[in-house]
Amino acid sequence: MMRKLADRIKLLAPIVLVLLWHANLYAQQPAITTAARVHDLPADQAAKKIPVHLIATVTYYEPSERTLFVADASGAVYVKTTRFYPIHRGDLVKIDGFTAMSFRTTVAPDPHIEVIGKGSFTRTKIQSYLSYRELMAGKWDCQYVVLHGTVRSALIEPHADTNTLEIEVLVPGGIVQAYLQDFRGVDPSELIDAEVEISGVIGGDFNAQWQLMRSVVYAADPSELLIIRKPRIPPSSLPLTDIDGVMQTHSIKDQSQRVRVRGTVTYYQPGHAIVIQRDGRSLFASTRQVDPIPLGAIVDLIGFAEGDGYAPTLAQTEIILTGQSEVIQPTPVTYTQAIGGTYSDDLVSLRGTVISQMHANSADTLLLMVDNHAVTAVLQGRAGSRWLPNLPTGTAVSVSGICRVTPGADWGTPGITPMLFRLDLRTAEDLRVISSPSWWTVGHLLVAIGALVGLSFLIAIWAIVLRKRVADQTATIERTVRLEKVRSRILEAVNSEIPLDELLADICNSVAELVVGIRCCCSIKDSDKEQIYGAEASACYLSSGQTVFTQPLNDARGRQIGTFLGCGTEPRMLSHFETEVLGVGAALANLALNQRRIYQELNYTSTHDQLTSLPNRRLSDLNFEVAIQAATQSGSRIAVAYIDVDRFKRVNDEHGHKIGDLYLQQIACRLISRVRTSDKLARIGGDEFLLIATEIENLEDAEACRRRVESCFEHGFILDEARVYGSASIGIAVYPDHGSNAEELKRHADIDMYSAKRRRGADQDYRPSAAGETTIFSPADLDAALENRQFQLYYQPQFSAQGKLRGLEALLRLDDPILGIVTPDAFISVAERNDIIIPVGAWVLRQALHDAAQWGLQAMDGVRMVVNVSARQIEQPDFAGDVLAALRECEMPASCLEIELTERTIARDIAQAMIQLNKLHAEGVRISIDDFGMEHSCLGVLHKLPIDTLKIDRSFVRALHSEPAVLPIVEAIVSMGKTMLKRIVAEGVETEEDIQALAKLGEMDLQGFYFSRPQSFEVISQRLEEWRSGVVMGVSRPWNSDRPKQDTPAMRKMRREP
Repeated sequence: MMRKLADRIKLLAPIVLVLLWHANLYAQQPAITTAARVHDLPADQAAKKIPVHLIATVTYYEPSERTLFVADASGAVYVKTTRFYPIHRGDLVKIDGFTAMSFRTTVAPDPHIEVIGKGSFTRTKIQSYLSYRELMAGKWDCQYVVLHGTVRSALIEPHADTNTLEIEVLVPGGIVQAYLQDFRGVDPSELIDAEVEISGVIGGDFNAQWQLMRSVVYAADPSELLIIRKPRIPPSSLPLTDIDGVMQTHSIKDQSQRVRVRGTVTYYQPGHAIVIQRDGRSLFASTRQVDPIPLGAIVDLIGFAEGDGYAPTLAQTEIILTGQSEVIQPTPVTYTQAIGGTYSDDLVSLRGTVISQMHANSADTLLLMVDNHAVTAVLQGRAGSRWLPNLPTGTAVSVSGICRVTPGADWGTPGITPMLFRLDLRTAEDLRVISSPSWWTVGHLLVAIGALVGLSFLIAIWAIVLRKRVADQTATIERTVRLEKVRSRILEAVNSEIPLDELLADICNSVAELVVGIRCCCSIKDSDKEQIYGAEASACYLSSGQTVFTQPLNDARGRQIGTFLGCGTEPRMLSHFETEVLGVGAALANLALNQRRIYQELNYTSTHDQLTSLPNRRLSDLNFEVAIQAATQSGSRIAVAYIDVDRFKRVNDEHGHKIGDLYLQQIACRLISRVRTSDKLARIGGDEFLLIATEIENLEDAEACRRRVESCFEHGFILDEARVYGSASIGIAVYPDHGSNAEELKRHADIDMYSAKRRRGADQDYRPSAAGETTIFSPADLDAALENRQFQLYYQPQFSAQGKLRGLEALLRLDDPILGIVTPDAFISVAERNDIIIPVGAWVLRQALHDAAQWGLQAMDGVRMVVNVSARQIEQPDFAGDVLAALRECEMPASCLEIELTERTIARDIAQAMIQLNKLHAEGVRISIDDFGMEHSCLGVLHKLPIDTLKIDRSFVRALHSEPAVLPIVEAIVSMGKTMLKRIVAEGVETEEDIQALAKLGEMDLQGFYFSRPQSFEVISQRLEEWRSGVVMGVSRPWNSDRPKQDTPAMRKMRREP
């Protein structure tokens, strides 16, 4: 017994010695007697629990929240309390206790407090109208202050014993929280948006690291809340704002100062966030910077402070590398330490076991069990980074990362557990596997036991199942044999001539015999009707509410053409065999339908034209024979119209086969609209149609039939962007007047057709003649086109034999909304007959000179702008003056302009033409004769005119290869031009052969499609630099762009080069 007592004394002796040492230490330390010394005591000294003996006045006390501030002549301090004291504001109290570490040093909890009288609290204003920045600096902590600002919110906060009015006040620089302990007589709704002055003791909310996150003012009674100005509009009277307009009312006036902080990088996510650590403190910063920054690098962060989270952060941060680095190891922590907030944003490590894991495109998430608490670890994904490995549940791991804490509701007591924290991993290497889970888990054991029980059950019933399987297989084989017999019989019937309705009924009946209690039918969509086939088809279709099987029937293109239905007396589940039988029946019905449809389509294709859908020659011959037999039996007449479309080949050649096909389709549509329902129309050739008209009384009826057909071509055909005016030659034959059989009637109609073709002169162009052009464009159309700026100028270049650009001829086009770009052939004669050519010609002259000025043609030696002029323009007395005025208006020299006329234009009034042309030529304007040799030239007058250029017409150039008689004419024109020292231009040069032929005649300028088609202003602007350099061979040919231009022997010969 004594021995045990001695052992216990040995154990207690060290503890007693330590306690005595601490008691002696405290006894030796002198007590602090002023509030200022307690408040300003350094944290390391405050942690030593130095005795405190204060005599001070209570400046604020709230028993429900255990909030106590006291002040003496030196300053003020906060006293921690956990129990109720019978004290009031203004009491003079004696406080005996110890120091405690806080944001500033405070008196440790539960000191001895004794009221010794009334203090000297007079609400003296320490500082008036402090700013948010001054409050957050902590200089006025625990002191009595006065604030001025605008109330943003006011609400009553309930407590256990009493309620407190909580007010948010916007002061210069930020928002301060204020608590009014006694708010009797104060209406919170009247404070919203009011300008107030509030007095009280200043305190704050802190996190676990004793960082000040929010300033708080503690006011005791209504006298410390003064309303300076009431709100202009009560909040309840504000006008309603649309939801989409809410954000427009947001406004921020931020006067925060940019700060620079240095530390070592412990976390970095490019374009999102960075965390640095220094001297045991960490700082989270948001950034848009994406530069690669290694972990451990020492950097400077430059940004703006924010305090919305659990700890201070930086926003809009710029990262600057210092070139130094430091290795920071993660601090091992427990769950309690991590969630307590002390390690907020620090690099820590935790140990736990895997609960679950989720992989996403943007992040990997790991749920761990740490100290019996669930913890989330997240690895954000980045390009080129590794993902976390897949780990089984129960794996013991160690994870390192940044401890991100979400603040709780209670700021005032540091160490209170926050709501949530997570661990942000930097790389996949932050996850380290400690040990794998044991295989013998409870789940695996249950699986093993279940497997054994299941195996025993399977062995027990195996014999019963085997016997039943044999019986089922025997029955299945018998049913399969019956089904195959039915299938073979139906397949033979599909290829026979049995009518479709009988075949479908047979399929439905056969399937119904194999599936007891099921009636089958086929619902087939034919045009707008729906046809039902099968035994008791109507009863089956009407009982579709009890349908137990449905399968669509599709054609070869996959479009649904019907449905195969299986109906029972009552809804029930089908067996596998029943489903198979019904599926076979549906497949056979689908096959029968498609076989018959293919046959019908083939039959239709063989008897009808695919382009127009009209009967072809084969069906037309059959219809012809039938019509002749019917006419013979009834003694009636029939008429045959043989229709041949004129100039169809030219339409194909000029517009392409697509337009040709559209042309035939529209002709077919118009013919169908003109014939009677009893008539038979067919397409029997490429551009040939045959009409068989029955019930003809006499030859006049046949001629009426011809006129109906001719009326189809009265109006032009609009085909995409082309307009075609067509006609047809029609031959008529009447049975029995012109023949007794089909061949004789066709022969007579063919002869009559050719006679009509000769009478009509069907070799004319398919476009309307000059007299008919008004059907395309009327004078009003041209006036409107000029007013609406539908006229455009295209330009075709002229080149010398050396490849130098010599001129640009302006060619008029009309941009019609329907026809597109139209050449002058379709409207120029209408314009000339109605004097519209005068304003149009004036527009052409000014626009061409304006374009030439934009191109800088005056700076290009020898390059002219060539403008065509009509006879009506020459006849105007002021023509020369108008031309010179246009030159002055565009600031172009006269030598850059060449006026182009035809011989016919001059011949209308030679005297007037000579007057106008001499005026222009005297000013330097060049004169050119177009289409020289095509009109009746008056050589006696020609030499008197101031002509500078002769143009060889394109028809002469085209005929040089095929008509020998043309060569002497062209030689004469060239010789005349050389004699008169005139410039010669050959237009219409389209091939290499044209150049070779012209090269033999001498040197001249060239113009034609071989070099360039007429192009718009924009295209010419792009190619002008190329032409300025003289590289003519680079000019593209749109219709033959794959053949590069070369400097050919013919071109060298024209330049007289060896």
